[in-house]
Amino acid sequence: MRARSHLPLAPDLLCSPPTCVAIVIVVATLSLAMVPAATFASGATPGTGDRATGHDEMTMPDRAPTAAERSAASALVTAVRSGVARLADPEVAAREGYVQSTPFAFYGLRAAHFHNETYNQDGKLLDPERPEDLMYLKHDDGSLELIGVMFLAPPGDGPAIGGPLTHWHVHNDLCGGPDGVVAKAPDGACPADTYPITFEMLHVWLIDAPDGPFADRPTAGTATTLVGAGNAHNSLVAGDSLIDSEGLMRAVGSLLQLDPTVIAHRYAAGESLAKMAATQGVDRASLVRVMTDWLTTDFTKSTARGDMTAAQRDLLIRNLPVQVERMVAIHPDEPWVPGSGSSPGATPPA
Repeated sequence: MRARSHLPLAPDLLCSPPTCVAIVIVVATLSLAMVPAATFASGATPGTGDRATGHDEMTMPDRAPTAAERSAASALVTAVRSGVARLADPEVAAREGYVQSTPFAFYGLRAAHFHNETYNQDGKLLDPERPEDLMYLKHDDGSLELIGVMFLAPPGDGPAIGGPLTHWHVHNDLCGGPDGVVAKAPDGACPADTYPITFEMLHVWLIDAPDGPFADRPTAGTATTLVGAGNAHNSLVAGDSLIDSEGLMRAVGSLLQLDPTVIAHRYAAGESLAKMAATQGVDRASLVRVMTDWLTTDFTKSTARGDMTAAQRDLLIRNLPVQVERMVAIHPDEPWVPGSGSSPGATPPA
């Protein structure tokens, strides 16, 4: 079974049609996944410090786990829950060196990664007391709730102690640098001052996730129960979204003189935004400009709310024009895939 590669905001969330289409068209720009910014300051690979970058495609055994693998996986979860209990307090985590490395946006959850570069470079793998990353959920009152951890490993070195249960994943579509994470350009290249992300990642969730504690992501609509103390807020969908996707769709609808619901239905039928604009007599450059300006403003608002750092905002804004050029060409049958041969100047699909 081939390891999945995915984007941090997915179109399979529970949402209204206008919101869903907005999520799809901004997904390439919002590749704010789960990758520590400090790791990329010199192109270092986790756990090595100076290992050359490269990519080894992962494979997972297409079989049921053995009894020994089930036992090992269960033991890891138990060890992690105990090992990171102290880090439920964000102040304790900060004193140990964990710093926010991604915006509060993760598959529809208002959650962010906090990275510890010291632990990343300590040469240890799967240390249950010192994971490289923590995942905190942000609530309306600004409080942070620890919902999981993420381990990092050099390519091919992730210990599959649970066999097919402990699924290490990769993100071939992302680049990282000192300021954060951004999607690759449509031609597969990384923007200036960023590097391809090649290392492997393994989540261990401290929540009752339907797909298990090692799932690549929890499902926003169903993973609502923290293991142990319980989630007082009883929801993983907390606070304002990083991007006001409905507002974006209203802005696009105003330009195209189309109701957002109509845009959603036409998109679902296989029509790209670029095709809709052409049909409505709106030039593509105007569409790109409106979307770029709108997202720039929204990123700035998100920074003011404390949902992303100024450095993360600036990295995204610098790369918005090329990303939006590509986004307007997306339709449901042609997902954004870096290095697929498409380019911002290519003829948009119908």
